[in-house]
Amino acid sequence: MRTIFASILSVILLFPLLANAEKYKSMETLTGKFGMTGKTLGDVPPDEPRDTHMQFYLTGKAAKALYEGMKIVAVPERCENDPNVMSKYIGDMTCQHTIKPDMYECFFGVNIEEQKIEGGWMC
Repeated sequence: MRTIFASILSVILLFPLLANAEKYKSMETLTGKFGMTGKTLGDVPPDEPRDTHMQFYLTGKAAKALYEGMKIVAVPERCENDPNVMSKYIGDMTCQHTIKPDMYECFFGVNIEEQKIEGGWMC
């Protein structure tokens, strides 16, 4: 009886996930990190709200796709003196390709209220 109940419960809980999976089947899972921050990236003033921006750090397939989607020439990374790291900059969005090991990373922030991309990382 427990097995039947567990099976029925599993189907009930998984059905909404399966229905949405079909809706987003052309999309892939993101890897990386995010954080809620304020406007200031460095030393934040004590009275500044810390929930006005969302900072993103993408890795893996998402970062590689974004890097390749930035149709500009990669340049040596300006924050590090490492010829192994090439970067692309468009506005406040930065993506990097580390040649060895083969790795991609992207950094940017979103101003939630104004819905625009702003800096998400400091050197």
